[in-house]
Amino acid sequence: MTDKLEKRKWPRPIVKTRNPFTTMILLPKTESPLAMAMWDFSWLQMHYPGGPFEDWDACLAGLVVRGYNAIRIDCFPQHIAKSPDGHSHDEAFYPKQDWKPRLWGNQVSRRIRPRDGLMEFLGKCRDHGVKVGLAAWMWPDADRRNERIEGAAELARVWIETLNWVGDNQLMDTVIYADILNEYPLFHGCTWLHRTLDTMREPLPAAGIKFNDAQASYASAYLNEAMDCIRHEFPGLPVFASTTCDATHDWRRVDHSQMDVIESHRFLPRLLPDGPLGETETEFWQMPNDLGFPEMQARCLSVWRVRSVELRTWVEDRVQEGAKLALELGKPLGNTEGWGPVFWNDHPDLDWTVVKEAGEFGVALGLKYGFAFNCTSNFTHPQFPGIWNDIAWHKKMTFQIKSIAAPLAQDPVRGGTGESNLC
Repeated sequence: MTDKLEKRKWPRPIVKTRNPFTTMILLPKTESPLAMAMWDFSWLQMHYPGGPFEDWDACLAGLVVRGYNAIRIDCFPQHIAKSPDGHSHDEAFYPKQDWKPRLWGNQVSRRIRPRDGLMEFLGKCRDHGVKVGLAAWMWPDADRRNERIEGAAELARVWIETLNWVGDNQLMDTVIYADILNEYPLFHGCTWLHRTLDTMREPLPAAGIKFNDAQASYASAYLNEAMDCIRHEFPGLPVFASTTCDATHDWRRVDHSQMDVIESHRFLPRLLPDGPLGETETEFWQMPNDLGFPEMQARCLSVWRVRSVELRTWVEDRVQEGAKLALELGKPLGNTEGWGPVFWNDHPDLDWTVVKEAGEFGVALGLKYGFAFNCTSNFTHPQFPGIWNDIAWHKKMTFQIKSIAAPLAQDPVRGGTGESNLC
């Protein structure tokens, strides 16, 4: 019998944070904030002999040693669920198209078994006491099964079948939420939605803006329809879609009123798309080789040092907007992707200074604004040994994330006690 959560409205535990001016609304099945790592699709695509996730037990044990107690992963609903024609698929092939290092996902061409993998991995998460947020990136495999998800009802169907499959395997007790499309409506592989939005491009939006009003309205309606269908089957499970503060799309244009959780990913490069830090990251992604890394490292660190207050203030202003919305709607607030550059890597000519210092800033913001869950960076994976191996740093950060009763932290930007203006 399917191990679904109880068919009832899920409770919203409310606690006072270390900031007496901020209320924290926790996720169900939690008693304190979660220190979360984004393991995306890497947990499975890098699970092979010699790969960073070769030994799931060792990876999860290392995560717990560092103080993390939750992860957000791609559960591959396009593969777990049956195809629209009713066929099940046990295997998916993800070819590697070039020889560039890949930050997340398959470094080599890989055949994966999502059903077998998810069942085994969730069981190990339970054994290690790690809670799991299920998400979907839906990046294309060789058969492009992501392209077969047409319409909100079909998106809901693959999620419902996936959650039923998890329940049938008695694994729902470790699941804390369903983030049904990554960084909605921008960075996911649900191509039908992208194509549909492209048909609505007229009238053209203002310069530098991604969507016009009709597109933004349709994106919200599509998401709400899918979430309603999923929530009807799993009313005890928080359902939402993560967003991000992209330079061309205002995250606030997505209707958050029907979401059970408010999660908008925050990164430093998003704040000044025409500024030095934004250019640094774009170059990193587009570089044909690593010859420019020393210059990029120096410029990134210089910008962070010289413009730190400006950068931090911009990010905090956006975080405060999200906190106000979460408080107004009575929803948990959190972040699993942040806080420095979106793209970075281990390399002799690169270091993790900006990533770590931005992570420390993001942790302080989470404490200040009542985050129910928070991350330390975009790189809390074993494939990034330069930051993964700094166990003491991780333990310091995760202790702060999970602590509610610790003394009130100093304002991360302006000094003082960090009193919030939310109430």
